[in-house]
Order: sequence, then C-alpha cells, then structure tokens
Amino acid sequence: MTSEIPHIPETILGEELLRLIRELEHDRTLIRISSSADHYEQLATIVGIEDTGECCFRMEVRNGFDLRLGEREIGRLEFTFTARDGFRYRFNTSGICADKGEIRVNFPEVIEKQERRDHLRVKIPPGIMFCFEENNRQYMLNVLNLSRGGVFVEFPLQGKQLPASAVLKYGKTIRNSHLLFPVGGKNTRVRVRKAFVIRSSENTRMEKQGIAIQFTDIGEKEMTVLKEMISEIQRTIFRHG
Repeated sequence: MTSEIPHIPETILGEELLRLIRELEHDRTLIRISSSADHYEQLATIVGIEDTGECCFRMEVRNGFDLRLGEREIGRLEFTFTARDGFRYRFNTSGICADKGEIRVNFPEVIEKQERRDHLRVKIPPGIMFCFEENNRQYMLNVLNLSRGGVFVEFPLQGKQLPASAVLKYGKTIRNSHLLFPVGGKNTRVRVRKAFVIRSSENTRMEKQGIAIQFTDIGEKEMTVLKEMISEIQRTIFRHG
C-alpha cells in the first residue's frame, strides 16, 4: 500500500507574478473573489495596474461591490482564476473599496498554481446541446468542445430567435441549465445548477459566435454521468480514428 504524496503548489513570484497580473489585465480574465468571513463571492476583472509605487491594481466588480463590506479596508480575500495556459491559480491578499464599482487590491506576495491543468476539453461529434432558459425563452446551443469543467458552444449571429449573444454576456451567470446527449437512441440529460460565461469570440466570415462557459455548481451524481458521457465520446473517437 502506498501513501499519497501531498501536493506542494508551485509558487509564482517577482517578475513572473507581475507578468501574470498583466496577462490577466490584457485578457480581461474573470477572477472570482471570495471572503469566507463575510460569506461574499463576486466576479471581477483587472482594469489597471498602479505605477505610482503603491504595488496595487484596480479591479472592476461585475455587479457592484457588496455594500455590506462598506468602504472600510477589506480583510483578506481569496482570488481564483483560470489563466490562458489552462491552469488554475489562487492568491490571497487585501484590498480597499474604491469608487464606481472598482476596488484597489494590493499585490499578493505569491500566486499559487494548481497541481493539474484545468479539465482538458475533448472535441465531440455533432448533436450534443447546451440548453438553458432566459426570459421564458428556451435556448439550445451546439456544443463544440466539452470537459468536466465546462463547454464551448457555437451559434449563428443572426436568426429568428433573440441571438444567444444578447443573453450570454461576458460574466453572465446561468442557472439551471443542462447538457443533452443523444446516446443509444435516447437523450441523456445532465443538469448544471450554476455556470458562467468566461469568454466569447466572433467568426464574422462564418457568421457565427462562440462562447466558453464554465460550470461552477454541478451535483455529484450529475458529474458522474458527465464523466461517463465524456469517456464514451473518447472511446467512440478512438474506435473511429
């Protein structure tokens, strides 16, 4: 019997830390802010880095800053995000509430890199759909890439229905959606309690738009079914080369 070796996170320091912060600013990467003490969670993006020697950066909070935290100095907050390399990162630091939906955040001493790459995506055969309802309208979007952590969907820029791009804005939270898998002559449904839009891109030549959606709340049984569906897709792709 072997014992599991505990993971020691890789730490990002100094110039590499600054480079990563600048990358987050450039990519407008969504960062989740949470405070266990205040039961607070919010999404934000870095909108500026102070060059006055104060070693801090400004963040735009998606839905305004939680007024329960007031305008006092904020305690330690946890920040988590997925960078362009596909890995997840986290850091802890403090911040000060600022004007117009922004906060000023002190540079962390270190940023920790997760042990494994965020869930790898697999290209899938046509027919799998990501479905959700918004304002009494049902949307069914073609899934191009799928992983345990999310999907990449595509849809026409024009159509009779209200374009999904008008609903799935950057940073949008999607509740009670589901994935639909046409497998073995029947549709298998996997419910996703909560997800949010982390990226969008347009292909004007093909008149299509793609949106990346990250799952943030999915039940244990649903995750088991999702893993089984992904494994079956991988087996099918392997069999057919």
